[in-house]
Amino acid sequence: MPTPSAFAQGLLRGTLKATLRSLAKPMLGPPVPVAMQRRWVAMLSATAGLPAKSVKRSTGVLGGAPAERLMPESGAQRTILYLHGGAFCVGSPATHRALTTQLARAAQAAVEVLDYRLAPEHPYPAAVDDALGAYRALLNEGVPATRITIAGDSAGGALTLMTAV
Repeated sequence: MPTPSAFAQGLLRGTLKATLRSLAKPMLGPPVPVAMQRRWVAMLSATAGLPAKSVKRSTGVLGGAPAERLMPESGAQRTILYLHGGAFCVGSPATHRALTTQLARAAQAAVEVLDYRLAPEHPYPAAVDDALGAYRALLNEGVPATRITIAGDSAGGALTLMTAV
């Protein structure tokens, strides 16, 4: 199958951005209840596409919090602790799976996606405590600090910085 032209890719990208902006933004934030925001984000993320086939997914606990591990079939020499975005109120490993499986495949790294506690049920510093606990758990499992990268998007990026500090 031929790959789409740059024009077609740009058109598709622009259409997707406009669609998400018109569907997602109005549903995120007050006055929409947090439970409804979470369902909406989960539903929209289900349309993000299938995860990479060359990545195996498993679930477990990391530092006391649920986590999803994504491992390239070829193995990994390093680990990425990934902290998802979502304004500290929405998001999960499932909502970011398309992104994190591609990250695992492209980086040839084990990606640990932490399902940290969300506000408002769990106010600050719950998410920071979970992220720090996950990092310490990786160290306790024998993963050298030099082989751990902490990454995240949006709120997860802020959480990455707070964990590093």
